[in-house]
Amino acid sequence: MEETPVDSKTTTNERQECEKCHKIFKAENMTRHMLTHADRGRPHKCPHCDYRGALRQTLLKHIRTHTGEKPYACAHCGFRTAQKTGLKRHLTSHTDLKPFKCTACGCECRTAISLRDHFRTHINERPHKCPHCDYSSIQPGTLRRHIRTHTGDKPHKCPHCAYSSTQKATVNRHVQLMHSGNEQFLCPKCDFKCNRLTLLQKHLCCNHLEVSMVVVKE
Repeated sequence: MEETPVDSKTTTNERQECEKCHKIFKAENMTRHMLTHADRGRPHKCPHCDYRGALRQTLLKHIRTHTGEKPYACAHCGFRTAQKTGLKRHLTSHTDLKPFKCTACGCECRTAISLRDHFRTHINERPHKCPHCDYSSIQPGTLRRHIRTHTGDKPHKCPHCAYSSTQKATVNRHVQLMHSGNEQFLCPKCDFKCNRLTLLQKHLCCNHLEVSMVVVKE
């Protein structure tokens, strides 16, 4: 397989990385994208926040972050996304093709973005900076999760109770442990129940220290 040269500004297949937001675009689309960073080039304003877009279609994509609309669905699984590019990236997970190869270690990646992020681990490049502390990250999504530790924002909610978390994976783990239908360990003092004895013991120590007996559902 032909090796792919990578640096911090360009990637393969005539793709370029924006120096301002670090997103990757085809070379012919970069000029249009740069308009989004020009103050006078953003006539389309979001009705929900202060965001402004250079193009109406860009604004429509942004509005989906408020409405939760995900019109692009994978034909192979239940995955849905708000953007067509997100679906295109996801579809590569259903194939064995990994056309992007790291010149430093030979690691093969499915997308140019994955290769870019991987290569940054070799040069220790972390372009996404936290505005609240010295933390920085390779990927913007990692930074967004980190910032929630400062803001206290917990956007991922449990569909069965009031539990919420900064990360979706944490909520999924909570649902599996607390709402799987196999909750055999019951708290004798409140409605708490779970499927692991250690979780019940932790609950009792934190909330009902006087209780020493574990009640198990028959």
